[in-house]
Amino acid sequence: MSALGEAAVRGHSSITRLLIVHGASTSSRLQGGQTPLHLAASSGNLQTVQTFLQAKRIDWNAGDMSGHSPLFLAAANGHTPTVDFLMLQGAHATTLNLGDQTPLHIAAANGHKNVVEFLLRLPEVVPLARDRGGYTPADLAARNGHVFLAMLLCAHQGPLSTLICLNVATRNRLLQFISSLRPPRRIRGKFAPG
Repeated sequence: MSALGEAAVRGHSSITRLLIVHGASTSSRLQGGQTPLHLAASSGNLQTVQTFLQAKRIDWNAGDMSGHSPLFLAAANGHTPTVDFLMLQGAHATTLNLGDQTPLHIAAANGHKNVVEFLLRLPEVVPLARDRGGYTPADLAARNGHVFLAMLLCAHQGPLSTLICLNVATRNRLLQFISSLRPPRRIRGKFAPG
């Protein structure tokens, strides 16, 4: 790992800045294809990520060997301020990795509610986008035990939200989730649960 990569991953923003100002390569890559910016975004140290503004050229959307940009890594680790900053620099929330997943898929799969809520506010984000396996962000949240997050993603679908939520819950065998979506039954003039 380069000195710049080491400083970036450890969150040493002053050293990162010094190395960038003195010409350290911001495009050097690790074996997995990550740049020093990927490492800084993954660690979530916003101040260190911001030091990359000092670079003459920086690709805010550079993908690693899995197609993950720095935005994916910030989203995967729940670093909302870093996600916000990267978006302001031109990172694309609709970029796909090699599995056809977006940063929303990754944040949902890892249970990062704040990042999911942030991304859902962006008009370009498609909450129903399916990855190569056919899974939506809600499916990935549900499959990984983040039921509340799956419900949040489903509820964001507008008029079809109940139908979509029921579909997600059924596919992922979430019985408690399914019963919360069904209207109560009437038994002799009274309502009974599920």
